[in-house]
Amino acid sequence: MELYYYIGNFCRKFVVFIMFDHILSKPPSSDECDGTEISKEVLHLMEASLAPRTLEAYHAEWERLSKWLNGRPISDELLAEYLATLYANGLSPASISMVLATVRCVCRLADQQPPMGSMTSRVMGGIRRKGRGRGRGQVAPIRFKDADRLISSIETETSPSSLEAAARDAALISTMSDGMLRVSELIAVRWRHLYWEYDGSGRLMIPVSKSDQEGHGAVLYLGPPTVDRLQKWDKMQRNAVTDDKEDYVFTGIRRGGSIQTKPLTRQSVRRLIVRHAKQYLPELFYEDEEGRLFGGASSHSFRIGSAQSLARRGATLPQLQTAGRWKSPSMPASYCRNEEAGTGAMARLRYGRK
Repeated sequence: MELYYYIGNFCRKFVVFIMFDHILSKPPSSDECDGTEISKEVLHLMEASLAPRTLEAYHAEWERLSKWLNGRPISDELLAEYLATLYANGLSPASISMVLATVRCVCRLADQQPPMGSMTSRVMGGIRRKGRGRGRGQVAPIRFKDADRLISSIETETSPSSLEAAARDAALISTMSDGMLRVSELIAVRWRHLYWEYDGSGRLMIPVSKSDQEGHGAVLYLGPPTVDRLQKWDKMQRNAVTDDKEDYVFTGIRRGGSIQTKPLTRQSVRRLIVRHAKQYLPELFYEDEEGRLFGGASSHSFRIGSAQSLARRGATLPQLQTAGRWKSPSMPASYCRNEEAGTGAMARLRYGRK
């Protein structure tokens, strides 16, 4: 039985029809689909069941797999061969596992059994074992003291490119560190998501995030220094653009200090973090024998660094999971392995570490 699955939009304003064996250039006929029509409302809700960037990633993976299959029906044997080909081409286990996630997703949404069997499972197991050293690895953490040093350096620049950019970047980094924010959460923050408390602290409402697709929301604590930086940036932004609670907090700035209304993109946030880290935290980067730069910081460095700083100050794994809004405790546990070892039984009972 041939399997058809309709996927609309994919955030690129085009429509494709996916058949399990091929990607079709045109929709299946009404005869092939048994005359069943699916309403736009149903399609939109099906599409909304996955995050836009997840849909884009799955679509790209499915296209690459279909091109490699070249018209052959997918099977356990062919899928295993495809994974082995990707490994031979130098891909990391994490990148290769995206193929399996894509196939599972398409099959689940189409109510069909995935083709993965024992051969695919064993090949993937071998890839994970032999390819442990592949991939970018964990980015360098920016812990509380590093974030404070980075912010202080930005705020005290002798000749900043613009006072507006320095104020925005200091507020942005401070907010990312306090809130352990993902870059997708940061660029979506509007002024109506922020409010200040009588003691000088603040609260940030995250309506929806990667780990909260149903929109239950989360409220995050912001320390008084972060609130001061946000209020300073708010005053600059209000003087330049409209004073509207719907405005995005972290917006672009043109040369000369002209503040824009559009939010920063993921790429622009990553670029400004790397630029500041290279300048003020150069110890996070290193060069190989050929002079290529490795390591360094990214927008994810604050999530890792803040988790490690909290662990060093005694935060439990459930507390870390809540603070970082992780669905599973495995991620904060992985990030904080060194910190946990430093407060473990051997450190405390033999060497008296607290």
